[in-house]
Amino acid sequence: MQTLSGVVTDLQRLKSSTNGNPRYQFIVDGQIITTAVDCMYGYEIKNYCYKQIACDVAVKRGKLTLINIHK
Repeated sequence: MQTLSGVVTDLQRLKSSTNGNPRYQFIVDGQIITTAVDCMYGYEIKNYCYKQIACDVAVKRGKLTLINIHK
């Protein structure tokens, strides 16, 4: 797990989970990050678009996945 900080850019909606929860892909500090399946950050990440954040990410199934957003 690593911590990245930077501005959230290029927010894109991905296909929803099988339970209907939203998923997003975005860029922070030049790294492409994806929200986890059925995670609350799928609803929350839109509020951080073009804002400075610090977040914890981990590699899951070959992709950087958002674990936590530091407020």
